Amino acid sequence: MSLVKYRWKEGKEEKMDIWMMLAMVVVNAVALFIIYQFVKKMSKMNKIIFIAISFAVHYILVSLVCLLSGWGMEETVIEQSKTYLTYVFVPVNIILSVPFLAASYQKYQDKRLKPEKLVKRAIAVIVFMIIVLIAEYFYFQSVFENIKDIAANMQEQTQTNAIMTNETEEGQTNTITNEEQVNEITNTIANEEETNTVRNELANETAVPYVNREE
Repeated sequence: MSLVKYRWKEGKEEKMDIWMMLAMVVVNAVALFIIYQFVKKMSKMNKIIFIAISFAVHYILVSLVCLLSGWGMEETVIEQSKTYLTYVFVPVNIILSVPFLAASYQKYQDKRLKPEKLVKRAIAVIVFMIIVLIAEYFYFQSVFENIKDIAANMQEQTQTNAIMTNETEEGQTNTITNEEQVNEITNTIANEEETNTVRNELANETAVPYVNREE
């Protein structure tokens, strides 16, 4: 029964991993599509550079936030969650910041936006993203704390189950030992009764001739 339960749980975790991977792929694809809509008027080289820099910068920032929010926690517990959070929030942050910045840059290239306004917009985006990253820091920290608590509870439950299993095995061993002792005592008593019965029969057979002689 425990093996079936374990395999069911393992299969459920694999399905969750698949759904998480699909979610990451979809979110990143959406982010890439949105960025492309704002940079498609650029030259091919500028498109590649703009998209690559956008993903690289946001990946570094989100990774740094994940690292800081998980500081002091056991790496093996939160490692997988860091990967999920990073690859989900990188495209989210890109969607929040890059399209506006790309549109402003495109207007600047078309000479529809002055350099001063472009700089102001860039500063506004930077300030906005700092606020977003601070919020994500506390969110990631909360997620990691919850994962840490869940891992601790699972470990405690595993230890409790191990103790209960050992106690059950010890109880079964003691029961078997007691049964063996009872059986041994019962056999001993039965052997003694059988020996006494044989002795009585021999005594009776021995006494009969003497009775006949007296008669």
